Amino acid sequence: MGSEYTFHHRVEQAAFCNRMANLRLNDALCDIKIRCQSFEAAAHRHVLAAQSDWFLKAFTNGFAETGAKEIVLQDDEPSVIEALLHFCYKFEYCDTGEPADGRGPMAFNVHVFAAAEKYLIEPLQRFALNRLRYHSRINFNAEDFAKAIEHAYTATSDPKTLLRRMIMKISFDEVDQLFSTNGRHKSAIFDAVADRVPSYAADLMRAAQRTGRIGEENRQMLCPTSGCYNNLYYDVTSDGKVDIFCEKCNTHHCGTAEQYGVVTYPE
Repeated sequence: MGSEYTFHHRVEQAAFCNRMANLRLNDALCDIKIRCQSFEAAAHRHVLAAQSDWFLKAFTNGFAETGAKEIVLQDDEPSVIEALLHFCYKFEYCDTGEPADGRGPMAFNVHVFAAAEKYLIEPLQRFALNRLRYHSRINFNAEDFAKAIEHAYTATSDPKTLLRRMIMKISFDEVDQLFSTNGRHKSAIFDAVADRVPSYAADLMRAAQRTGRIGEENRQMLCPTSGCYNNLYYDVTSDGKVDIFCEKCNTHHCGTAEQYGVVTYPE
């Protein structure tokens, strides 16, 4: 069968999204204007309602916005609302431009997550989390991460702890940059935020205890092999077991915390 008969589902879906996004350029086809401080954009009620339960309720449940031609989102940030609208049409947004208000990409994506939470757009929350993780891996910056932490803990409810668990993951991955004692990587801004947001410090301690990642100096024990007495650093498995290998006696040990007389906090 010739290629002219081939139907590529994902290709056609992507093309449809592009056509929908381009319709925003034609004001005559748009039926709602979104205004946020200096930013304004024309949009379509049905697109916003399909993506956001907040907009769906605003357009259908007798809110002041139900019959309005314009919705003013005065308490939000223009760059964040622009990203939100772009996502509603394209399932993506740009987070690599000039930082707003000194924010880097990690903090920006946390702000987008907060907006997605506010306007009830779950796919946007997941996308923002993925972008946060991406930037933490390719261009980690302690000051940017500090701003991300502060906004995450002060401006989101995060009932499923999706964002906070991601922040814990990044914190442990970048432990050498955030908590090193030689001063080379430590950030004064990060230290200040950690002091201002005690709930982050509490989450960090609880996560460290549960996973055993509380610093090697706190995870030491003597080799259980009779007569060995080698001092070892132990790991904690996902099910809370103590796992160690002693090179001195060439023995692998794996057992419960009670068995080895150490304290762990399994998941």
